[in-house]
Amino acid sequence: MTVEEIFTFLTKGANCSQAVLLSAAEELGISQETAMKIAAGFGGGMYSADTCGCVTGAIMALGLKYGWDFTGNQSYRDTCREKILEFKERFKEENGSIYCRELLGADISTPEGAAEVEQKNLKQELCPKLMASASEILADLLDD
Repeated sequence: MTVEEIFTFLTKGANCSQAVLLSAAEELGISQETAMKIAAGFGGGMYSADTCGCVTGAIMALGLKYGWDFTGNQSYRDTCREKILEFKERFKEENGSIYCRELLGADISTPEGAAEVEQKNLKQELCPKLMASASEILADLLDD
């Protein structure tokens, strides 16, 4: 998914986690509304500048494709774990971290950090690039 396509989701009100999950919604067989609701609480590192919403959105998508149910089939658990660990490794390698505060260089959960992110225009400049990166890595892992 391109930065321009990601920006379309953002202009409609999606956060980073929602945008990444939305990028795979059709392939996963879920509606955009369902994707938006599932990922709603994960943007901005779960509102605490922790694990980047791009990462959590991708993990949700990987869980939807490779997760297991009550049957407890261990092969599903192993595949899901491997895909998530591979995603995190590739995202960190490509972007330097999986943590929102490290990626932005500020803690958006504080008024000072939020002001710094706003002043530097990072939500419009950096975040869409991170979302596109996450979406591309995710698409690759979903195609396996």
